[in-house]
Amino acid sequence: MPSDPTRANVPPLGKPADAAQMEEELARATEEVLRLRSLLVARDAELGAARGRLLELEARSRYLHGAVRRIRALPAFAWKAIGGLRGPRS
Repeated sequence: MPSDPTRANVPPLGKPADAAQMEEELARATEEVLRLRSLLVARDAELGAARGRLLELEARSRYLHGAVRRIRALPAFAWKAIGGLRGPRS
């Protein structure tokens, strides 16, 4: 009976050395997963802070834009009164 080529390099299980090696590899993989998870959590926190700051800046920008719009909407007589309060230009 011909041997299966996919099983040619697979060592037999049950040896203590193989089990210890597999446990070490599993521990390294688990440690790497935890490291990557902590990096992901840190990036999510950083992204959340940036989005919050962006919302603050957008709100302030909308407020200032509205104030400028209201000032520009003043009637002409109001602008003349404001000009009279400033005094003559030299």
